[in-house]
Amino acid sequence: MDGAPNLPSGYAGRITLAYFPRLWRRVMDRRVLNHYDGDITLVNIQPGKRERVLARYGTR
Repeated sequence: MDGAPNLPSGYAGRITLAYFPRLWRRVMDRRVLNHYDGDITLVNIQPGKRERVLARYGTR
């Protein structure tokens, strides 16, 4: 799909990565930020975690 972010690998790689949540977040958070050109405000964030995520990644 054009414009959609790419996942790091095939199913086997993603399943393995999902066993390690910290590693999953490290890989996928960077991919999401790159997809939105570093603008975290464009990302759909769970309301209860929004403040924490914005504090971690900042706003443009």
